[in-house]
Amino acid sequence: MSAPTQPLFARLAAGGAAVVWVQALRLLLRLVSMVTLARLLSPLDFGIFGMAALVYGLLQTVRDLGLSAAAMQQGSLTPGESRLLFWLQSGAGLLVAAFTCVLAPLAAAFFAQPALQPLLYALAVSFLLQGIGGQYRVELGRELRFRTISLIEAGGLVAGIVVAIALAFRGHGYWSLAAMILVQECTTALGLMLAAPVRLAGRAEFTGTGRFVRTGLQLAGFNLVQYAAQMVDQAFVAVRFGSHALGLYGRAWQLGTLPTYGLVAGLTGWMIQGLVKLRDEPEAFRQWCRRILNTLAYVCLPLGAVLVVAPELILRCLLGHQWTEAAGLLRWLALSLPLQPWLFAELWILAASRRSRRLLLWSMVRLAALATALTIFAAAGPAAIAAIAVGVQWLLLPVSLWVIGRASPFRAWDLAAASVWPGLLGLVLGAALQLTRPWWEEAADLPAVLIITGIMLATTLALATSCPPLRRELRAALQMIHGRAG
Repeated sequence: MSAPTQPLFARLAAGGAAVVWVQALRLLLRLVSMVTLARLLSPLDFGIFGMAALVYGLLQTVRDLGLSAAAMQQGSLTPGESRLLFWLQSGAGLLVAAFTCVLAPLAAAFFAQPALQPLLYALAVSFLLQGIGGQYRVELGRELRFRTISLIEAGGLVAGIVVAIALAFRGHGYWSLAAMILVQECTTALGLMLAAPVRLAGRAEFTGTGRFVRTGLQLAGFNLVQYAAQMVDQAFVAVRFGSHALGLYGRAWQLGTLPTYGLVAGLTGWMIQGLVKLRDEPEAFRQWCRRILNTLAYVCLPLGAVLVVAPELILRCLLGHQWTEAAGLLRWLALSLPLQPWLFAELWILAASRRSRRLLLWSMVRLAALATALTIFAAAGPAAIAAIAVGVQWLLLPVSLWVIGRASPFRAWDLAAASVWPGLLGLVLGAALQLTRPWWEEAADLPAVLIITGIMLATTLALATSCPPLRRELRAALQMIHGRAG
């Protein structure tokens, strides 16, 4: 690693730590909102909104036609290019909002749920808000001001949660979930506009339009296909088993993916921008990816062990007894937790390496494999759908590593080295919880949670004491979380 890389590592670590802490706050807020709303709304409410969310989320992946991600890849932007990107992203947001309104009656007819049409009309407004705020977010990200972005997004989330809980308490059902998104996006867009240095006065430089649009469409295509691959299992549940089953499946999926989609997803802008700055130094690029994946593995694997061993207890404590029917679904979906950081790393590495086309093609292969498997076996029920979705992801891992290895300095060995000790910790924790099941299973819910927490802490301490490599990695992971590159 070259000497100039050390200060960059330190700067990236400091910026990343700020993002992590704010994302952890956002994760806690999402958990609070999920727990509260699960007690105020029914599985049917979540199922109806979940159908709208499938359509909304699909369009969310192309809300700016990939232009913000394309701008983040560029080495530099002139003021004229920034102005051009603002107008392009605002226009893209308006276009996607209009398309959502066109799609709304078709979605309502497809799912045989008339309530989807007005829901999607309302949610279309959020795309316009996101388009307007897109370039402001890009400018903050290019300056590595990810802490500012995260704080603004956290403020928007707080506003949305407060409004949603108030509306749910007053009996507005699934409309409270739609209001949460609209209030969140409006507050976030306003905060970004106040914080970012985009100056609209002056001429836009149209000479770079083709470059931005071409790269953006490739990235938008990847986002679209990747989202479809993530949500195709929920689409099968919705079509085959209805709103109630989708409500249960959706809550189980949200709990099973909360650590990554609530925490890791928020690191995407920071990671891509950091890897862009390191792409001319292959060894530094490889080491940085390995460090981040190792740290994330120590977050995800212990949580995965708890969700696999004690899903009923987690559902009762967080969502209430009416959700324990989803325990089998949660157990299957939690098996994907060790893999989820890598699914984001694919995007980080290939986007930073300017392999947008390869990213799109690989996501299409994953979607085709998932859709084929689900078409064959989905009739077996929601639990089978969850098992198939997780199984296909694991089976595709070697191919994914091959694709990444051909496009970047990162190799399969790097992922194995980053995962071996966190994997051992996860397995030992799972075994310890299973062996002590009689201690906590017969206890009341809160004491059972305290017992499980104590077992996990004692097991981790014992393993770290007896295993120096694991102890060193845990120390390095804590340093990363506190903003020190090590």
